[in-house]
Amino acid sequence: MAERDVVLVGSASPIKVNAVKACLPGDTVVHGVAAASGINEQPVGSAETLHGALNRLKNTIQATPDVAWTYAVAMENGILETPLPDGSAVWTDFAWVVVERAADGKRSYAQSASIEFPLEFVERARARGFDRTTVGSVIATATGCNKQDPHAFLTGGARTRAAILEDAIKLALGQLG
Repeated sequence: MAERDVVLVGSASPIKVNAVKACLPGDTVVHGVAAASGINEQPVGSAETLHGALNRLKNTIQATPDVAWTYAVAMENGILETPLPDGSAVWTDFAWVVVERAADGKRSYAQSASIEFPLEFVERARARGFDRTTVGSVIATATGCNKQDPHAFLTGGARTRAAILEDAIKLALGQLG
């Protein structure tokens, strides 16, 4: 990255903005931009989750026409159901991260590591409607953990949501050289 790069983040969430900041040199200017994903509150599946990240990227860039930015970063968490050989399934939470370089419009994509979300919480969120309820908020209500970071609770503090996002952000940025 060049000196005094400006990086847009397609979210005003402190977790996401700080995850991006943690991946960049200290003199980088980072702007969080409240950008709609245009999808369900709880995205389900890789395609819907990636669509949300791409919408956030587009909406971030459109919302900042007067900002001379170097990179724009957008991310979206979603849940994914994976069938198991015994006929049951495991539900995991993961994120798509998309980075666009302003100089040439080149994009890179990375997925985060995933963490299992217990089926009982997924079922409760589905019953309330994924259009308005996240599994994280259901986990938080049941356990008292942070609804934006059930990852820390579910891993016994081993990994926060920010740390998981940071890994994927580094991968996406690294692909752009």
